[in-house]
Amino acid sequence: DPRRQAAAEGPEEGVSPMTAIINATLVMRDHLIPNGVLLMENGVITAFGESRKMTIPEGCEIIDAEGRYVGPGFVDIHCHGFPGGRCHTSAESFADYHLKHGTTGLLGSIYRTLSHTDTLAGIELIRNAMLKYKNLLGVHMEELLVLQGQSMNIGLYKVAQEPKDKRLLYYAQRLQRAA
Repeated sequence: DPRRQAAAEGPEEGVSPMTAIINATLVMRDHLIPNGVLLMENGVITAFGESRKMTIPEGCEIIDAEGRYVGPGFVDIHCHGFPGGRCHTSAESFADYHLKHGTTGLLGSIYRTLSHTDTLAGIELIRNAMLKYKNLLGVHMEELLVLQGQSMNIGLYKVAQEPKDKRLLYYAQRLQRAA
């Protein structure tokens, strides 16, 4: 888990390792916690609760939510584009748009109708954008590759018998390991 690795490596230079989000309405699975506090260390949530029951560590960076809602992120595992573009042609704008609209993790879905060359170019574009945008988690290859006439999911990718399709799978697996 990259977040756990970041926590183990410690904070970036000049950044407080602890952050407290105060005056938040925390969104829980089945209820809200008004006037809540969320504590994070190196980007990993360590504690949360009602402000009257929480102690904010000394030296913490304080973020005042001013009553705004703070809740779990939204992960979209099948997303082709955004107003004005597609993930395989505008990957950075795609990731930026979705992050600004609350999607904290997404997979760019490659159209099954793209040519082999355009598919590889789209994967490469998404791979490069992943270096800058941490909300861009990888590639979803929509019914692109077929095994004996039927789709077979292996992780987020489809597998095939054709040599060019095996190359796509290999490339997708390398992308997943590099992320």
